[in-house]
Amino acid sequence: MKVDTGIVKAIDTYLEKNSIGYRDFADSLGISPAAITKWRKVGNGITPARWKTLFPLIRPYLPEDRIYLDDLGHEQYSSNSTHQSDYVFEPKFIPIMVPAFHIADLEKYDDTLDSVTQFGVKLKAPLMEYRPKHKDKSNVFALVLNDDQFGPVLPKNTRLFVCANERPVNGSLVVVMPHGQRPMIGTYSRTGDSYAISEITGDRSKHIAGKTRDARNAILWVFPVLYYEVVTF
Repeated sequence: MKVDTGIVKAIDTYLEKNSIGYRDFADSLGISPAAITKWRKVGNGITPARWKTLFPLIRPYLPEDRIYLDDLGHEQYSSNSTHQSDYVFEPKFIPIMVPAFHIADLEKYDDTLDSVTQFGVKLKAPLMEYRPKHKDKSNVFALVLNDDQFGPVLPKNTRLFVCANERPVNGSLVVVMPHGQRPMIGTYSRTGDSYAISEITGDRSKHIAGKTRDARNAILWVFPVLYYEVVTF
């Protein structure tokens, strides 16, 4: 692990909060005080074994935007050191794991009672890697299309990443739950105080429209699609 300013500040904060000196901290870790001094210099390295011990201690004081979940669901830290070698990979997007649903699963979802995360836990939904391309987006889930129901616009094996915290913008792709119907994927449009959502299937058999002030009478929830990807094989 390469030391960055986040790690330096986290070590200092840990020592201050726990009223521990460098020597006592070093003794508790079984290392020399010189090693602590080394860890407080941006660009230096911390061995995997030492980082495994250090990380849980300073985790509460590390920058949250550098924390991510690995493939096993364990928290990891992505160093932001500008002194890293060119051979060290620094991810452009820090991946996180989000619940993955099928379109039929969403028939059971009520956003007034549960967050997407809570719903995923109740449903024991599998997790899928999401690489954020938008800042400050939370409550994201993946929607996996295993058939051609929404072709040719969204072919089989498309994965949509949907945000349950945002509202749609004109011209966006949305996942919507109409009252008394099944969830659908459509395009959202808004003109003045009127809105319309048209399903993206070939025959566009489903169409919801009306005044924005009356939208709650027709729609349980509507979430924008942040982006989607197609797995070809």
